Amino acid sequence: MENQHPVLSQLNQEISDLNDQVTFLRSERDRIQEIYSLDVENVRSILLDVLSPEQSKHVTVNTLVNSIADVLGISLLKEINVGFNIAVQATMLVPADFDINDFDVTDVRMDAWNSEVEDFSVESFEIGDVEEM
Repeated sequence: MENQHPVLSQLNQEISDLNDQVTFLRSERDRIQEIYSLDVENVRSILLDVLSPEQSKHVTVNTLVNSIADVLGISLLKEINVGFNIAVQATMLVPADFDINDFDVTDVRMDAWNSEVEDFSVESFEIGDVEEM
């Protein structure tokens, strides 16, 4: 007859749960090792291809680096901070008694038209004197 003591039952359940976790972790380890092996073989294939006489004359370092980064899922994008000095001239239709000193710019937006720029946003801006011309 099996002992049904509550503490023993709880410990048996915890052992069972831990065994399930071990099984899952082993499966994940095997899956990750498989992916790693595939990545290594893909990089090896790229390098062998580049070293072949037909390709070695045509492949640039940039192409090689980007190919390897693609296989390994490595992003080669870097974040840079830039500053712009911009003079803007605008035309506004305002009431006759409008005072230009009351004009306030609350937002500045810019878009990058270069296809190589992935994420572009204005982090801060400063408006100097606003003058009527």
